[in-house]
Amino acid sequence: LKQDFDFLWCNEFHSETLPASVIVKGFPMSKIKQRIYRYYKYGHTEFNNLTEALYRKIPAPKVFALGVQKNGFFVKYTALVIEDFKHYIPISEVLKRSCSDLVLTKGILDKVGTLLTLLYTKSCNHIDINPENILYSYENDDLRIIDFMYANFMETPSAKCLAFNATYFSQGIKNLIGEELVLEWKYNLASIADLNKDSFLNCCKYFRKIKLSRADRLKISGNLTC
Repeated sequence: LKQDFDFLWCNEFHSETLPASVIVKGFPMSKIKQRIYRYYKYGHTEFNNLTEALYRKIPAPKVFALGVQKNGFFVKYTALVIEDFKHYIPISEVLKRSCSDLVLTKGILDKVGTLLTLLYTKSCNHIDINPENILYSYENDDLRIIDFMYANFMETPSAKCLAFNATYFSQGIKNLIGEELVLEWKYNLASIADLNKDSFLNCCKYFRKIKLSRADRLKISGNLTC
């Protein structure tokens, strides 16, 4: 890998200081448009987003390097070298295991609520808060969030964005824990974020009724006027 790519190393890292295990996330440029001018979307954007997330104290993967492989003047491949959360598993798997234990399930949901509130206070619109992108470690009893390729960082927190994230996430777990517990979780989330509960739940209902494209999700901002 080191022979084939030119690397931009982040902070104090270089090839000799990497952990024993890392993740290399590759982006092959299969189309001519990608190779000429759209390659920046693949790898570069997530590199910048992860750097910003870590700066804002969001529990995202450490980013070690961005690699670029060229064929002549054209970019052929980009690669991100990031932290390996090898002791973490998707929150969906955790909820499957805990679904028979109400106290444990509520405890896990409380942690997710705290994470979503953190994203809200840090003005991060992740746009893809699904149960596969939130990871849990039984060993450390904490959460991590991954896949910042399309994330957007705003100047101020957006309550509407929090309502969307809560709805998007809950759609992926409602079959595991039931609608009643999902509603209770959203109610508690509004309390944690110090938002009007009725307005928050109404906004969540609005987002349940519509399907937003990636571009539309990136535009979500503002208060609870849904």
